Amino acid sequence: MAEPGVGAGGSSAATRERIMDVAEEHLVRLGYRAVSLQRVAREVGVAKPALYYHFPQGKEELVVAILHHSLVRVRAGLTRAMAAATAPMGRAGCARPHGGSAPSPAVAGGWRRCTTRFVLSISATMSR
Repeated sequence: MAEPGVGAGGSSAATRERIMDVAEEHLVRLGYRAVSLQRVAREVGVAKPALYYHFPQGKEELVVAILHHSLVRVRAGLTRAMAAATAPMGRAGCARPHGGSAPSPAVAGGWRRCTTRFVLSISATMSR
């Protein structure tokens, strides 16, 4: 007899991931209200009770798990981007001046360019 909550030819963990992937696609495309657990189950290839095996509280728990997983990926991407930065902003001459007066246009322009480079490096690292 197959383990409860396992899709055809997969493990329980793989089935849970597949459920989350399919539900995330539906969530992004259709919005929360239109996400149908029946449709997700059908697309994953499991019976609807298998979704409740993995997410006993139903759609709300599934969406919370998707959001948590997304935040973990974002944090990991930011961590990689920060570690991959060849020169931290302060060491690259990008330290924002502190003080009571507004920076000169040249200093402000340099800060914007440096910040832009930093943000682009984070974006490039996160998209990998």
